[in-house]
Amino acid sequence: YAKHREGAMDAIFLFFYAFGLFCSGYIGDRMDAAMLNSFGLFCTAIVYIIFASLLPYFNFDSTWFVYLLWSLNGLFQSLGWPTAVKLVANWFDTGHDGLLFGVWASNQCIGNIIGSLYVSAVHTHNLELQWMFYLPAIQALCVALLVCLTVRSNPESQ
Repeated sequence: YAKHREGAMDAIFLFFYAFGLFCSGYIGDRMDAAMLNSFGLFCTAIVYIIFASLLPYFNFDSTWFVYLLWSLNGLFQSLGWPTAVKLVANWFDTGHDGLLFGVWASNQCIGNIIGSLYVSAVHTHNLELQWMFYLPAIQALCVALLVCLTVRSNPESQ
């Protein structure tokens, strides 16, 4: 992709992610947070699979379609943070906020490490470039299923 296209995709993602955070917080207060979180992970995985498959399997390279996919990616990923905050708040008392959020905040760093490992694995094993999207999509699908099957929005819903 051209540099201006990459820049546009970054801006589109960030705009829709930021916008989605406002909407997701509102929606997350009115719906089951665990199911909404799982839905966001599942949809993010689907977007990654479609994005990675467009050019190599369908020879499809529409700039506007890619921008649409990346805007959906931002919206779907924005479901994660507000719903996760609600889940943590519902399950743990305020006496442990510092410890919980300290451990939880490390997820971004751990995610960056896992992403680097994915890139290294793709290059080390000479996999096609689209595997840099398939691997996180597989991970997101597994976590979506795990959240859907095991996480309840609050202790009363067990």
